[in-house]
Amino acid sequence: FYNSVFTDVKDDIYSNINALSSFYDKVSGVKIAKHTIHENGLRETLFENGVCVYVNYTKNTLKTGLKFGV
Repeated sequence: FYNSVFTDVKDDIYSNINALSSFYDKVSGVKIAKHTIHENGLRETLFENGVCVYVNYTKNTLKTGLKFGV
């Protein structure tokens, strides 16, 4: 969400609100503690409450050593 223009992403937000509402609840009002752009193009945003978001802004499928839990 860092450096996003609302008008550019609002349609995606509205179309995914039900699926993503629990995520939005976790980061609502929370400051970003760290933002990293990795060599492979993966972007990592760490929020002050410990929630970490990974976003692939490339057109490629990325492989990482990250393990995600549910």
